[in-house]
Amino acid sequence: MFKHELSRNEKKLLIYILIFSSLFFILFLSSCSVFEVIGLGKVTSEERQVLGIESISTGSSINLIIEQTGSESVRIEAAENIIPDIITDVANGELQISLNTAGLNIIRPINCFVSVKDLNAIKVSSSASVKCDNLKTENLSVEMASSSKGSLNVDVTNLDLKIASSASLTISGKANSQTIIVNSSGRLDAFDLISKDCKIEVNSSGSASINVSDNLDVKVNSSGIVKYKGDPNVNPDVSTGGSLSKVEN
Repeated sequence: MFKHELSRNEKKLLIYILIFSSLFFILFLSSCSVFEVIGLGKVTSEERQVLGIESISTGSSINLIIEQTGSESVRIEAAENIIPDIITDVANGELQISLNTAGLNIIRPINCFVSVKDLNAIKVSSSASVKCDNLKTENLSVEMASSSKGSLNVDVTNLDLKIASSASLTISGKANSQTIIVNSSGRLDAFDLISKDCKIEVNSSGSASINVSDNLDVKVNSSGIVKYKGDPNVNPDVSTGGSLSKVEN
């Protein structure tokens, strides 16, 4: 049988092919590790000490549960192997809750229970969620974005809401006055939030349901939808494609 001996150039070419193939394989494994499925271990909890919470922000599919207890604390509940990657830092009064490593495929929920004395702002994004019952404060700002979800019950004097990018918020309780902006398929369900005065703007397929007794200043654009309960004085600015309607109690 004829046996072909590799020439010097052919041997070099074969070596180069093996080297490049090895490098490609290493890079492939490295990229896969970024999306490693973790969070399958035993679910455990960890208490963390925090001070000076005035506002809270979170994202990365974290479930935020807020309680107004008169004291300050954080308790993390998650798979034990990812708890070290859950960051809870307070900077300039803002408690920032995040994951240390991006691109993780979290199988089990990450729950973060936060106790506060008072709170003036909540920011939720990136498919995270927030829940809070019976929050009483003077001024409260809530920002929801990027498919996040929220359920709040509040007693506030001034309320500022911003909802965008397919985020949704259900809110109940009472507010003396509120300012609302809903954009980009955001959704607000606030029929059970009783307010005296409301200034609202809804754009880009956003929708809002509100309950106002005294004054309603409303602007609706680009397939936005606003439904309201109550008998307020209404100052409407509704463009083509927008919808404003009253719902009887």
